[in-house]
Amino acid sequence: MNKACVKSMARSSLTALAVCLALAGVAHAQLIAYEDFSGYTPGDLKNQDTDSTTGFDGNETWTTSGDTVGVDGFEAIATGLRWGGLVQGGGAVKLWRATTFNDGGGATAELQTGTPLASTTYTQLYFSAIIDADSLTNANSLVVAWDHGVGGTDRLEGFEIRGSDNVWSYGGGGGGSNIDTGLDLVAGVNLVLIRITHKDPYGSDEYELWLNPEPSNPGNPDFSTNIDNGLVINNASYGWDGFYLKEALNGIQSTIVDELRLGETFADVVPEVPRGALVLFR
Repeated sequence: MNKACVKSMARSSLTALAVCLALAGVAHAQLIAYEDFSGYTPGDLKNQDTDSTTGFDGNETWTTSGDTVGVDGFEAIATGLRWGGLVQGGGAVKLWRATTFNDGGGATAELQTGTPLASTTYTQLYFSAIIDADSLTNANSLVVAWDHGVGGTDRLEGFEIRGSDNVWSYGGGGGGSNIDTGLDLVAGVNLVLIRITHKDPYGSDEYELWLNPEPSNPGNPDFSTNIDNGLVINNASYGWDGFYLKEALNGIQSTIVDELRLGETFADVVPEVPRGALVLFR
């Protein structure tokens, strides 16, 4: 059984049991990596080790850079975010800033896997995360991404929030990496879904983004663009290597991020709780 489930069941009985049964009822054969922030001690995220065994050995720790004690940082919190019928675990992480000083550079947090995975067999990768931006008022750059820098050079793919709610595509370099999608987060909790499709060894990959898609039928993407061959996923040097967060916030504010998933299918990264399991929550 998932380590996070074991810890949760020890703490909260019936509700935790329902979550574990739901997780057990959803197949994750192609899920590459998952982080739900379960089992962390509330407080500074730095040096806390993940409970996840999907994509990790179970002993990796979060590292941070550029954060200042009492000024800004990444805080593990006990209560996770909820988005529709998404299968979810326990905690979440709060990205925060406690000063009116405008931060251009920002702080970063990374969870790198002990066993990097080359991506030469992938033709598509899906990434999803949920974010509550209700307390976000002005971000210079807030990034949620995965790292595929197995070759030693970090490459990032994900999304970026600017201002209070404006969604941008995000990449670690190369043409077409950072573009205003024209989409805005809605009030409350949002699900952001990304698909990268490998098209040609010497051409561009396709980047597609959905904002709050219908779980049973995502339909066409809300935004799409091409990213150049400096970021192609079908490359031995650029496989799965970890998750990445960045906060460059202007003034006193915060936001919460949860449920980081990387997989090979839509169902991997947007798993729904089986209907029977939902009865346990009523």
